[in-house]
Amino acid sequence: MVLRAVAGWFCAVALLVGSAAAFQPADALRDAGAKMFATTGAVGMVMVVVRGGAAVVHGYGETARASGVAPDGASLVRVGSISKVLATDLMLKLIAEGKLQLSDPVQKFAPRGTSIPGASGHVITLLHLATHTSGLPRALDGAGSPWQRVVHQKLRFTPGSAALYSNGAYDLLGEALAAAGGDRYDGLLRTKVTLPLGMDDTTAAPNSEQCARLMGGSAEDPTTPCSAMVHIAASGGIYSTASDMAIWLHQHLELPHPVYVQRSAMATAEGLDYAGRASGIGLGWIQLAATATSPEIFQKTGALNGFMSYVALAPGRKAGIFIAMTRTDMAVMGTVAKTINELVASL
Repeated sequence: MVLRAVAGWFCAVALLVGSAAAFQPADALRDAGAKMFATTGAVGMVMVVVRGGAAVVHGYGETARASGVAPDGASLVRVGSISKVLATDLMLKLIAEGKLQLSDPVQKFAPRGTSIPGASGHVITLLHLATHTSGLPRALDGAGSPWQRVVHQKLRFTPGSAALYSNGAYDLLGEALAAAGGDRYDGLLRTKVTLPLGMDDTTAAPNSEQCARLMGGSAEDPTTPCSAMVHIAASGGIYSTASDMAIWLHQHLELPHPVYVQRSAMATAEGLDYAGRASGIGLGWIQLAATATSPEIFQKTGALNGFMSYVALAPGRKAGIFIAMTRTDMAVMGTVAKTINELVASL
């Protein structure tokens, strides 16, 4: 079923079969999204809501300024750092195949002659990379591949003793996964994660037809041209659609989400609190502990090249929400994320 009312810049697409009782009344979800969208200043926004076996996509605004076309399930978006939890999906597949373990030192996968830094007798493991506890900085300094850059980094702390959000750690994790899997990272992600799920539009290298569906921002806050971002595919370079993310959310609501790092055990924790105060860290996922008014939530923010994105899972409610919008403002992102947390808690 597809409903469009272009004059109001709204569309809703029922994607998966589910009972009517799986959701709040459709008007309530639509109106909650519309109210949120009105505060963002974005040209367009797409929102996926999943609960149980049902999913719905709501689109707001326009796919591009003055296009007169509302975003829908096929509109292409950049998911930014949500790419990281796709990377850990691949890592789990490789673990299941016996090709690596979370406790493996990163050194095991490094090219010959590459020395991975350590501190106080502690080496960086794959788990440290995936949980932002490696001690590596937010970005790897220097030029060249992540392997070439990491050798020059000075760790900010002993691996495992603190947390610091790091894109560089995930760039390195992507290289390690490629080495373990014996193929390029983007190829492994497709063959082991996205292709089996039927996520045909989730890629680091969109083709011309997919690029034609990329949403656009404003002159003041533009989205960059559509191009391959294979070099940062593990940390932030993935494109996707609402339809694909609905499939992915549905899968994740059936999976366990262990917490490997408790914030209380870390000396410090930086860069984790955009969507609320983090209580723990899973494999890329940030845990928000349950409160008297909210269930446990696992979430991830993203922002890259004219897009912001957010995903929140409430496994206890079998509910999840993904949004992407053509706006880049982290203050706005924080407000939107907290609104989404409240919405997913209400499902």
